[in-house]
Amino acid sequence: MKLGLGGKDGPQIGWCRVSFKVAVQRCTVVTRWLARAAICTGLALACAPSPSSAASPSPLIAGLASGDPVEVPTWQLPKWQRIRDWLASAGPTSDPALTTWTSWATSLRGRPVTERLTAINLRVNQSFRYASDFEVWGVADYWETPTEVIAKKATDCEGFAIFKYWLARLAGVPDDQLFMMVGIIGSTHQMHAVLIAGDAERGYVLDVRTPYVADMATFGDFRLLAAVDLESVKVFIRGSGAAAAPVAFSLN
Repeated sequence: MKLGLGGKDGPQIGWCRVSFKVAVQRCTVVTRWLARAAICTGLALACAPSPSSAASPSPLIAGLASGDPVEVPTWQLPKWQRIRDWLASAGPTSDPALTTWTSWATSLRGRPVTERLTAINLRVNQSFRYASDFEVWGVADYWETPTEVIAKKATDCEGFAIFKYWLARLAGVPDDQLFMMVGIIGSTHQMHAVLIAGDAERGYVLDVRTPYVADMATFGDFRLLAAVDLESVKVFIRGSGAAAAPVAFSLN
């Protein structure tokens, strides 16, 4: 790529434009982290551990857990509560914008679970553009319903995971075999969200980064911070006992 226009002593207009663009990008990154700090602080306070809130991790995600989770009701994470209510309601299946998706997902019932999950992961990954919440919504962190994803035609990692969560339920995967998992990719140190489906014997990862459904046993480059389902929010903690501190999280 040519950065400059002109010679050694001539105007470097292209370079200036690139430098300005880089500066704006860096500023945007800093702004995002500051915004997320507020989100993380609020969640940490809301999920302060107590003897009654301690829980054992689901066998499905226990292999990625760094300790026992603090379990809190869904209303303590309002952005998930909104999604949870949408998923649990009868209304979404009658939404005209979702009719095609609904018919397709229900047609998958009866197939082996791996075929259902692979079809869902591949189609959703191919149907929407990946974009940050700042680009789509103008805010640091927003969790979209499938209706909103279809309207915007773009979403980020948790939007992809939520959309797959909805389709997996329609395809007949039981609620107790579904989690949206939030954590950190070890190799890049980036926040990320995926859908987990399966039971104690075998779990599968539906990830926007790949068209393939990964076996949980091979999904090692991930530090689990939280898992959400229709019943609760499980925030994984460092340490144990009364001194344990919750790990707060937010997403790209």
